[in-house]
Amino acid sequence: TARAAGAIARVTVIGFDQESLMRVREIDPSVRICLSFSRMFRPDPRDDRSVADDLVQAGFAAIMVFSYEVTSTMVETMRAGGLELGVWTPNGPARLDYWMRQDVDFVITDQPDLALEIRRRLR
Repeated sequence: TARAAGAIARVTVIGFDQESLMRVREIDPSVRICLSFSRMFRPDPRDDRSVADDLVQAGFAAIMVFSYEVTSTMVETMRAGGLELGVWTPNGPARLDYWMRQDVDFVITDQPDLALEIRRRLR
């Protein structure tokens, strides 16, 4: 397990179901949790500030937003609320290059080899 290997601090559990993720925190408060968020796929009437406040209150460390929905205001709001912000799932050279140049904390992609290639080029 990650705990047995001394790597629990590097683990973040990511998912779409906020209640399930909160259950993870109840079981082990040391595990970081991150909500995958999309108003397109799962409508949510809350504004960004309310989403950030609710997630921080529930113990979330981060939010991962569908890349086509991220705005600079959303990034500022989530960060001001105390959350890290990542994007999912930019694929293809142009989309990955774009997102790897943006002010986000992490990028989740289906093309990790391409992401590593772009990261090497950007360094």
